[in-house]
Amino acid sequence: MQTKDSATQMRPPARPGRGGNRLRNLAAVCLTAFAIGFVGYFSYVTYQLTRAETPGQSTPNDISVFWAAARIALDGPPADAFDLAKLEAARDLPAWVPESGRRMAWSYPPQFHALILPLGLMSFNLAWVVFALAGVAAFWIGLGRLVPGTVIPIIAVASPAVLMCAIQGQSSLLVAALLAGFLACLGRGRQVLAGVLLGLLTIKPQFGPLLPLVLIACGAWRVIGWAVVTSLVILVLTLAWAGPGYWVAFFEGISDSADRLEAGWLPRYLMINWYAFGIATGLANGPAHALQLGVTAAIAAAVFWAWRRPQAPFALKAAVLTLAIPLASPYAYFYDLVLPMIGVALMLGLRRPRDYLGAATLAVLWASPTLGHFGREFGIDQAFALLTPPILSAALLLLLWKIAAAHQPAPAPPPARPPAPPPA
Repeated sequence: MQTKDSATQMRPPARPGRGGNRLRNLAAVCLTAFAIGFVGYFSYVTYQLTRAETPGQSTPNDISVFWAAARIALDGPPADAFDLAKLEAARDLPAWVPESGRRMAWSYPPQFHALILPLGLMSFNLAWVVFALAGVAAFWIGLGRLVPGTVIPIIAVASPAVLMCAIQGQSSLLVAALLAGFLACLGRGRQVLAGVLLGLLTIKPQFGPLLPLVLIACGAWRVIGWAVVTSLVILVLTLAWAGPGYWVAFFEGISDSADRLEAGWLPRYLMINWYAFGIATGLANGPAHALQLGVTAAIAAAVFWAWRRPQAPFALKAAVLTLAIPLASPYAYFYDLVLPMIGVALMLGLRRPRDYLGAATLAVLWASPTLGHFGREFGIDQAFALLTPPILSAALLLLLWKIAAAHQPAPAPPPARPPAPPPA
């Protein structure tokens, strides 16, 4: 388990001077660009929705699925959201034809479904803005508990990854907020709250496999216990609200999603793991899955090794985890790049003068969603799948190298003995 010393490592003191001024100027530019992009895009969407006969049809974004699922749960059994026909009817979509587009299914556990119920009481465009702003605010609060000051969190929150996630109306901002809060509590030794937050992270179970490895590596058994208790409480409450049929439909939906991914019905070109990279470079499903499995095993071993090194700064180990999670997940998309933004913030807090390789890595990692987006705009349809896994992997290797180079501080020399008194 982490000590107070490691918690101090997690929140390094701010460095005044020219470097701090540059960071403040960068944060101001990022925040201004984020605000312009956010307000501009949502103004455009609102204008389009006022002209649309069927609001839910106007966008394929994930928020339309969340909004429809919330409406279904308010009017009837929540498990009806897994029925594609009912979900599309709630989104005001016409009958789906395979050649005309892809189906967007509901694939979330009941605790997330209960959380988004208020969206069903709103109009579609209001639900979108409220959900996006709530996600950004939650991420800001989570980062504020993990990273000192306000400048570095602004740079991470006002990033292209967060903007794209908000525009998509995705749940990854909430997941990132919970992950940042979990790491902050773990670093400070607040084991009960860390366990509760870990239990809440089950809203996206595909991001969970590496987290038990971290807790085992640092011997945080109490955190594991509280995570189990929290998960059991969630299970009991959701069974009482949605019934056991919901969980059955949820696990069947996971299987269906895997089948749709295999068949190419889901946009693999927007994924950011090595499976998508393999598909983008011409591999068949089998070899691409083998590539992903091998990378996942290597990443799991690296994360366990990193967290077993007590001499490494906590912030470095936490950054390793945030980069490793989307790379190791079998199902991660461009909007999940908000998780590595936690690592960007932690790495900025540990920045060193003249660390040009580290600065370049941070810049490319921060801008990676923009690179993928403009790559697609210039005709590289597979830009996200081709660019993002190597970028994330290179940043992860740099962090692992820094951890390997970290040495235990030398113990202080014992105090000098006072001279013996002269013989009488």
